[in-house]
Amino acid sequence: MTLAFFSMTLLATELLGGPAVEGDQPAFVEGQRQRHTDGPLKRGIHELRDPAGWPVEPAAVAGPVDAARFDAAVVALCGEVAPNAGLPEVARLVREAGGETHVDAFLLAALVYRESRRRPGLVPSTGVGLLRIQAKMFARDARLPFPREALDRDRLLEPAANLRVGAALLEMWAGEHAALDAASGSTPYTVGAVSYARSLGAFTVAVTCAPGSSITKVSEVSIVPVVGPEVLAGSTRLKAGTAQKMVLNMLSTATLIRLGYVTGNRMSNLQARNSKLRQRAVRILVAETGLERQAATTLLDAAGADLRVALVMSKANRTKEEARFALAQSRWIVEDAVEFLRT
Repeated sequence: MTLAFFSMTLLATELLGGPAVEGDQPAFVEGQRQRHTDGPLKRGIHELRDPAGWPVEPAAVAGPVDAARFDAAVVALCGEVAPNAGLPEVARLVREAGGETHVDAFLLAALVYRESRRRPGLVPSTGVGLLRIQAKMFARDARLPFPREALDRDRLLEPAANLRVGAALLEMWAGEHAALDAASGSTPYTVGAVSYARSLGAFTVAVTCAPGSSITKVSEVSIVPVVGPEVLAGSTRLKAGTAQKMVLNMLSTATLIRLGYVTGNRMSNLQARNSKLRQRAVRILVAETGLERQAATTLLDAAGADLRVALVMSKANRTKEEARFALAQSRWIVEDAVEFLRT
């Protein structure tokens, strides 16, 4: 999330406040803290030896999207990592997809940069195309804002189709929730992102180590571990970063438990996507079912390397197809799927 909004800020800087993209000169927005200035830098609370006040928040960046400048910014931002990826065309498609669905073009462009560096043919294990969309993350009966066929792999490899799917999903999810973390609590683009998400009706949560900072005032819920001044002035990745990581770990762990994806202290919904996680899945299977290691390995293979399916097959003594059906009917919660098959 942080990288996506960083990219969005770069785009907004070029489009709304800085000069056109020419040469090697950086583009800046007036009023925002910059690294390349002749004068003194504005200092955040984490940079003060004896914090006694908070830095003044600069005004939010706002203005219309200019097509030519937007396209130029996309090319400038991604030219080094994807020089032959047809960037002008990708930029145009991003603008059009955003316009069709009323999704912020800056946000969509930032997500494309974050996920694939705007390489349309990317097919890693974590998704397909510009936005690395994973069809299997949606249940068969999931409510989608587009035909199910739009998630076909070949279609997702088409840049325009991929962007339309992603934009439609962003529009659908806009009213759900948003959670952002900011160590100093005053970074303009993070505060702006929270304000924008809240204006769309999203439930917003902020994680920051700066009590009373700007982000706590625009979020509905703030989680604020107080760590005091950093050991090394100027860094937010020592005490503040460690505290935030602990908070996020607790939130993600609690979420997994509340969703039913944990049995005892084991991740029963672990996704075995590499050799290390596959070995971990085998160990969980051994611990949960009492099988010998070789038998557990064989069972995991029979389940298509899906630990959830393997657990249900073993605990309910059913076939792979029956286990997958029960899981789909039980929100992919292993214990509920086993109970479903027993009743």
